[in-house]
Amino acid sequence: MADIRIARPHGLPVSRAKAAAQAAADDLGREYALICTWQGDSLHFRRSGVRGRIDVSQTQIALEIHLGILLKGLRTSIEKSVGRRLEELLAQG
Repeated sequence: MADIRIARPHGLPVSRAKAAAQAAADDLGREYALICTWQGDSLHFRRSGVRGRIDVSQTQIALEIHLGILLKGLRTSIEKSVGRRLEELLAQG
């Protein structure tokens, strides 16, 4: 079970929603040194102590993050930061 789950609806073409997901992953990657790879419409990311994915559909972007023991204490701040950034990127379209 994921430690963090965020789903946001969007009205964007899938290509633009995927670009927003990539931008969010790029931000997370810089901040948390993540390795990101696309598998179809899912962007998978990982590093020591963190793994997850961003699933892009025609109507929503869904994010799941699994945190290692050392990062579980930061769950709330990570969730707020990631959710806020995802909303900003979707608003920019």
